[in-house]
Amino acid sequence: MFPPFAKLLRAGLLRKLDPEIIRAELTVQLAAFSDLFGRAPDFVDGHQHAQLFPQVRDAFLAAVKEAAPNAWVRQGGRDLPLAKRLGAPKALLLDIP
Repeated sequence: MFPPFAKLLRAGLLRKLDPEIIRAELTVQLAAFSDLFGRAPDFVDGHQHAQLFPQVRDAFLAAVKEAAPNAWVRQGGRDLPLAKRLGAPKALLLDIP
């Protein structure tokens, strides 16, 4: 249901995504995992760090908190000093709230 990677990023940066639709889709995906494996996932991540995109991030965290509260979630490196992140444009872009 999600748009292609570049369109998703662009829409998030422009604040054109509907967080409730994203949360609903993620909730369905997490429920499918639980149905298949009989338990919530131990860790949750997104392809090409899409879970860190603006607007996606908050919906992602809300869905995981509800469906898999003990799951490990990948963090994008915000705890690194800014000097180290300056050499990684993708990391800086993903840090946009």
